[in-house]
Amino acid sequence: MNIRFSSRGNGACPFCRKKGKCLIMNKIQEAVKDIRDSDAAGMEIVIYSCPGFEEIF
Repeated sequence: MNIRFSSRGNGACPFCRKKGKCLIMNKIQEAVKDIRDSDAAGMEIVIYSCPGFEEIF
């Protein structure tokens, strides 16, 4: 399944210093990797609050 982490609205993810090496994001992607996606668009996830968030600025 294709997952896109979106910054829609006031979402914190992917505006995080850990983008690309985030344990939480990696675990979510690993958990759904074997799910077959009948919709080519996949799934969009918006993270509004995250205990591991590190501001870029």
